[in-house]
Amino acid sequence: MRTMSVGSSYPSRTCGRQRVSVDNRRAPSLDELKALIAKRELTLPAKSEAVARVIFAEPDYVAFENAAAIARRCHVSPATVSRLASRLGFGSFEEMQSCFRNHILHRFKLQEEHVKANC
Repeated sequence: MRTMSVGSSYPSRTCGRQRVSVDNRRAPSLDELKALIAKRELTLPAKSEAVARVIFAEPDYVAFENAAAIARRCHVSPATVSRLASRLGFGSFEEMQSCFRNHILHRFKLQEEHVKANC
């Protein structure tokens, strides 16, 4: 598997068979993760990839559901969802979920600014 690099000076850690570079100061953003996957700088096992497709397609679902519900929807074990979070550079599923929540909050703030600017 390839190395995910969020930045060149970031420390790295091993997650299973994959080496993931992470910034200890902050988790990667949703947009950074999408870009890494799109550029094929981050490759995932088949089951993790299936989960990743669902969570990136429906970030609102991930932001407010627990790992078990996401696992049921994707027909995988909750451990697969947790391992995906680690492979993406997060310390836990909850940290990954927080990233998705922050993405949604940012999106709402942008919409709010757009509405205010057009009123």
